[in-house]
Amino acid sequence: MKAVAERSGQPNLLILTMCNDAIMAFWDGRLEEVVPIRRSILTRAEKLGTLEFTTAWATWTIPARVHLGDAGRALESVLQGTIILPRNLAGEMTILFCLAHLGRVKRE
Repeated sequence: MKAVAERSGQPNLLILTMCNDAIMAFWDGRLEEVVPIRRSILTRAEKLGTLEFTTAWATWTIPARVHLGDAGRALESVLQGTIILPRNLAGEMTILFCLAHLGRVKRE
């Protein structure tokens, strides 16, 4: 996918390969690598003009920050993303995930 993305220069493919790198780092337990990858994804997306598309995919990287002990900052990030993409199911789930880690969601 990386080779195709680089050859084609297609912005969405470039972003997806970067998101895949972040998700693989997350799954491998390399959580501290995910945060800078996410930053570079968003920076690249701004330059490519694909911020809305990217926001949906980059949301999946936010739980890494929660697992690193910074659920408050993770919540800020996902709420910022809702400004760009207000209707994002992944964003809504991530907000609940952050709130649960902050102790703001109680189970009934």
